[in-house]
Amino acid sequence: MNHPWGEHIIPDMRQQAWEQVTAVRATGTSTPIHWHIAEQELYERLFTLQDRGYFPSEIKLFFTPPNYY
Repeated sequence: MNHPWGEHIIPDMRQQAWEQVTAVRATGTSTPIHWHIAEQELYERLFTLQDRGYFPSEIKLFFTPPNYY
């Protein structure tokens, strides 16, 4: 995320999140949306955006670090 090649990640993820919420709403159900984030920096950034209303609160965020064993 702190590299030029990663600048688009947050806007792309926000767009994908809103599209997922819209798709679930269109079904008329309350299907939960869970995102498991392996990178702590990204998780914290999305959590902050969600807390400030810039990322859908309908998506439950989980920090799930990789388990290499």
